[in-house]
Amino acid sequence: MYFWDAVRVLVRRWYVAGPLVLLALVGSVGAYGKVHTLYRTQGTVLLLMPSQPPDSKTPVNPYLDFQGGLFTTADVITRVLMDDATSRRLIAEGDAPVYQVSLGPSMTAPLIAILVEDPSPQRAMSTMRHLITEIQNTLDSRQRQANAPPDTLIRTSLISSSAKPAALTSKKVRAGAAVGGFGVLMAILVTFLVEGMANRRRRQRPPVAMTSVDAAELTLNGVARAEMPSPVAGVGR
Repeated sequence: MYFWDAVRVLVRRWYVAGPLVLLALVGSVGAYGKVHTLYRTQGTVLLLMPSQPPDSKTPVNPYLDFQGGLFTTADVITRVLMDDATSRRLIAEGDAPVYQVSLGPSMTAPLIAILVEDPSPQRAMSTMRHLITEIQNTLDSRQRQANAPPDTLIRTSLISSSAKPAALTSKKVRAGAAVGGFGVLMAILVTFLVEGMANRRRRQRPPVAMTSVDAAELTLNGVARAEMPSPVAGVGR
């Protein structure tokens, strides 16, 4: 019942609801177009043991001597690449400001996961490639600083990387839907507000004044009804 009452109000006040709904649709399209499309690239790098395991006489690579093995080394590399100083340097070199380097989801292999998001698909791709190279360079420099023998150096292997950036449109859709939904809701509320104000004015309108002709006619009708004998009196007689 209430639903159809609301529909009737909206139909009756179409000249209020219609333009407001149209304005909401325009705002929804504008919000969708205003939000920039983000492009995402991803990559995965695997840390590998030296090609020839060191024997007991070979000096130890400190990065191979961690209790967690290559998993600890991978964690060290991710922390270096996510450091503020490293991030500022990469951005200054033209890389995307939004990226993430973290441990991969696998618990059986020392994986480093790379994720980049940027409005420019070209910069998203170049940043991912740069981070892949940066992982190997950081690993090499850290091992050299620790005086690791060359034949004990940990290596990297690229497992996967995006062939092309993937467009992310979910944020654009959410923005357009939010603006459009809010606009339609406001259109309904304003329409009901106008309907309520019209009903209030109608109730507060003063009664129409009675003309002299109407008053005379009402008086004559009253006199005629007063002089008319009652049905009961007629039957008694």
